[in-house]
Amino acid sequence: MGGSLDPLFLFVRDFIADEMLLPLGGGVIVGFSGGADSTCLLHILNLYINDPERLVAVHVNHMLRGGEAQRDEAHAERFCASLGVRFVCAREDAAAYAAERKMSVEAAARDVRYAAFERERLAMEAATGCAWRIAVAHNRDDLAETVLMNVLRGAGVDGLRGMGASAAYVVRPLLRVGRADVEAYLSKNGIGYVVDSTNVDIAFTRNRIRNELLPLLRGHYNPSVNDALCRLSDNAGRDADYLAGEALRAYGACATGGGRGAAPTVGVSPTVGLSPNVGLSPTVGLPPYVELSISRFNALHAAIAARVARLACVEAGADARRLEHVHISDIMELAASGRTGAELHLPGGLRVRRTYGVLVFAAPSATVVAPSAGCGCGRDARVPRETTAESGHGCVQGCGRDARVPAPPALPIGYVIKSLHKKDDEIVEQIKKIRYNSSEQLFDADSLCPDELELRFRRAGDTFFPINAPGSKKLKEFFIDAKIPGDVRSAVPLLAIGRDIAWVIGHRVGERYKVTDSTVNILRVRYIPG
Repeated sequence: MGGSLDPLFLFVRDFIADEMLLPLGGGVIVGFSGGADSTCLLHILNLYINDPERLVAVHVNHMLRGGEAQRDEAHAERFCASLGVRFVCAREDAAAYAAERKMSVEAAARDVRYAAFERERLAMEAATGCAWRIAVAHNRDDLAETVLMNVLRGAGVDGLRGMGASAAYVVRPLLRVGRADVEAYLSKNGIGYVVDSTNVDIAFTRNRIRNELLPLLRGHYNPSVNDALCRLSDNAGRDADYLAGEALRAYGACATGGGRGAAPTVGVSPTVGLSPNVGLSPTVGLPPYVELSISRFNALHAAIAARVARLACVEAGADARRLEHVHISDIMELAASGRTGAELHLPGGLRVRRTYGVLVFAAPSATVVAPSAGCGCGRDARVPRETTAESGHGCVQGCGRDARVPAPPALPIGYVIKSLHKKDDEIVEQIKKIRYNSSEQLFDADSLCPDELELRFRRAGDTFFPINAPGSKKLKEFFIDAKIPGDVRSAVPLLAIGRDIAWVIGHRVGERYKVTDSTVNILRVRYIPG
């Protein structure tokens, strides 16, 4: 059909390149319902990638629509066979999932759908040793609907952004393509698709917005309302990125070093469409609580303080989708005027406690004590108490008094995925976006032998030359400088060459192995936690 010359194909191809949506040499999991949008997406990506080993279509049967769901599954499988694309079907009982978790069926379907995509993504990364992304078929009309729905809910700047072209491992190649363009592409190329009857069920809020409210706005107020809503998304996105960057810096200034460190693992952009924390950079070997200085937190502008509070909640293990405006307001009020010892109980079991000069954000599994607690020897004993460690007696500094120090956690180490690339402009742009605490880093491939890299935990005699540091030091000294608690240092994974550390995963890369202006070949390494 000459699809490579089709204007829509060329538009999507350029959008993928401009937004750097797909990994070099990697693969794509396509969320494929068999509807118009996902059919268009799969057809275009099959032409774009042109390699059956790098494309997998995942169809999720939510077991909600009886015979219609079976029809969709069969159609999706036939279409993939016609393209020569690998087809995977996941059958998930969304209604049972919703009942068990006391959530809406719509939300449950989204959760099980993205969980299925993520399972396949991880399986393909492990099988191929390459990076994979999840491509979903949200289009420009979906973006407009999402923004309007969030306006009606009273969302802030993040909600007005709607959704981005990428979030964690999820990419949206059709995000700037209108639904009419999708249908025209399919019609012109004689491509069939299925129609989900629930798309016109006005019991769902999104369907009422799509089929009732937006047509009303177009007919009586603004015939280009979709364009206006997408411009609102763009403007809000720019503001949200700026505020998120400022919040990350403020978070670093407010974090005391107790619990998780001053560099949060959450990204600056919201993760839209994923279950909580799926695809975020892992927090490796660090305890499930966060401490923020109350005095520094209270000195922040309210717009930044609210974001810092949300970052702390998510970093401590909260589900960001369950955090409402009232919860963040309660945290800010606790910091401003709460009494010492006062505590908030938030969704998911998260607790926020005001203690001596700090706010402590603790996951359900963490029990933390005030900074002044401990054995009474005068040394810092900010450690979890009431642990089950049989050896949990004795001060962390070894004074012999009882502070119930937990034994170092015994964690599976996971694995790494390595790939070699030539340094080019696209790689350089990616380098700029990778933070020190990311689960993925780039190295100068010619400064090391990839086969000599060993993933392991620390050993006696390990040394580390942190990037931009004046020289090498003992790994223990780096841990102390980075304020990584002693009871979790043995669980921090390392990428090492002998006794020399190339990467303290989740914290810093080594100076000797960094990418420089003279670098020719790049080694990309992604850490997958166990």
